[in-house]
Amino acid sequence: MKDRSSLTRRQLHALPFLISSPNIELAAKQAGVSSKQIFDWLNQPTFRQELENRKNEAVNQAVDRLKATASKACDTLVGLLDHAESESVRHRVAVDLLNMTLKYMEFKDIEQRIRKLEDTITE
Repeated sequence: MKDRSSLTRRQLHALPFLISSPNIELAAKQAGVSSKQIFDWLNQPTFRQELENRKNEAVNQAVDRLKATASKACDTLVGLLDHAESESVRHRVAVDLLNMTLKYMEFKDIEQRIRKLEDTITE
């Protein structure tokens, strides 16, 4: 397989538009290439892999930003729970916090179950 450096300048130029555009036609227009050209490139493993790598990096950056603000968001919710004048706001925050806690507990349970299955398989 060719490495990333084997992508053409046009392919490299098109990648950010493919990541940020809602569809291939718009990405092609913004990149100054035809939709057919984009589809041809998507059939190339090296191009497809680079696009996937860049999409993953964009998502990872967004998740890092969310993690950095999670504590502040939690503080805001707890502050609303404790100090909001509106009973409906306090109720909604309480429900949201409980739902988030339950969802976290479910994910942790699933993670433990998967880990046990993986351990059983590798034994």
